[in-house]
Amino acid sequence: MPPRGFEHLARSTVPIAVATLLLRLYRHTSQLKPQNFKIQPEDERNTAIRARFASGENRIDLAKVFGISRKRVYQIIHRQRK
Repeated sequence: MPPRGFEHLARSTVPIAVATLLLRLYRHTSQLKPQNFKIQPEDERNTAIRARFASGENRIDLAKVFGISRKRVYQIIHRQRK
């Protein structure tokens, strides 16, 4: 006779069994994503970089202000992906 309080839960695969176990363990925790309020969203930052570059600021100054590399500023200005 199995111990009391344990029920048999048949699962077809190990990943499904693991997912079931994790859901049971963490069902009462909130799933809030940590946020860093010091970093502005990339879309806003990129728009600001493009606008400031268009108004005459150079890439070196923009890189220093936004804390990114000059290469990344160039990529943002020319709409290139990382």
